[in-house]
Amino acid sequence: MIHPSFCYTSPDKIFVTSIFYFILLATQTFSLDPKFKACEPKSCGKGPEISFPFYLSGKQESFCGYPSFELSCNDKQALPLLGISGEDYVIKNISYLTRSLQVVNSRVFRDPSCPSPMHNLTLHRTPFSVSPSHINFSILYNCSDHLSEDLKTYPLICSGNTNLRPCGVFQREVLGNERNLASCQKQVDVPVSASGNSDVDLVSRMSYVEILKRGFVLNWNAHSCFRCNSSGGRCGTVDKEFICLCPDGPNIHGTCRNEGINWRAKIA
Repeated sequence: MIHPSFCYTSPDKIFVTSIFYFILLATQTFSLDPKFKACEPKSCGKGPEISFPFYLSGKQESFCGYPSFELSCNDKQALPLLGISGEDYVIKNISYLTRSLQVVNSRVFRDPSCPSPMHNLTLHRTPFSVSPSHINFSILYNCSDHLSEDLKTYPLICSGNTNLRPCGVFQREVLGNERNLASCQKQVDVPVSASGNSDVDLVSRMSYVEILKRGFVLNWNAHSCFRCNSSGGRCGTVDKEFICLCPDGPNIHGTCRNEGINWRAKIA
């Protein structure tokens, strides 16, 4: 009579094997490349997570993004800030897929009763551009003459600062070289998000403060991180050049996957 044979593994052997795999997994986990770990997405407490091409100064290393994409945290609101043209902008939302971010001038948060942007937005030599879906809101300061009665104005009384008398208008360009504009001490143009006529109509019925709170969208131009992220990597830079940071070391080919060729190139 032939007896069936059974594959028997002793409990001791199972235990030893389990310990072996646990140690192997732990070794792999605790030996992650330092640059890969350093570029873990971070936040300021509120708001969106920050990752390539941005990096959070003080929370992430500078090689986790490009120099032009350096952000800081607004300690009071715990939100990320982008500094451009002498103004700080609070980042309310980031879409890494569409490479866009929604921003609001930080003065709206610092002084909500009298937000007074003092600088025009200048994006020359930056990787950013204003989304086409916007209209310009012009803030005129301390105008001694009254503006045209045909133009709707958005005045604001700054109770805490009598030296500032801001007044907002849309489509300042239609005024041309109107003499009354020359009586204003300062003029600052602020983009405001508006997509289509319905949005423009909605914004036109808002107050001065509500208009500034709406903010606007910036698009950016930088190397895509999609391929690297999809392969389990995180993006960063070496000498300002794009690099894919993999769990076992940086890779210059943009992916952590072995695609059948000897592509891996470690960076010290």
